[in-house]
Amino acid sequence: MPKQLHVLDDIQLRAWISRGEPVAKSDGDGLTFTLSKTGTASWILRYRLGGNTRRELTLGNYPDMSLAAARKLARQHRVKIDGGGDPAREKRIKKARAAADWTSIC
Repeated sequence: MPKQLHVLDDIQLRAWISRGEPVAKSDGDGLTFTLSKTGTASWILRYRLGGNTRRELTLGNYPDMSLAAARKLARQHRVKIDGGGDPAREKRIKKARAAADWTSIC
């Protein structure tokens, strides 16, 4: 049976946010909508490397990043992952370099 993709819609997202209860719902292919206890709604890409190592990459916050934009960005990252890349690791390295650059300026 093929994976079911794109099961979420904006009406559902707004309803979950208005309820204010923590939730994590998959849109398919690793893209997940999460709502924290504090009310922060985010897009997370969940994936595995080498079949074992689980990774998560925060893509952005909803509604700043729309459902359509999250799907597009997740697909771009999924292409990198399928090619052997690790976007979460790349993001950590980029943040560490930016922090090091910032501290070297001060």
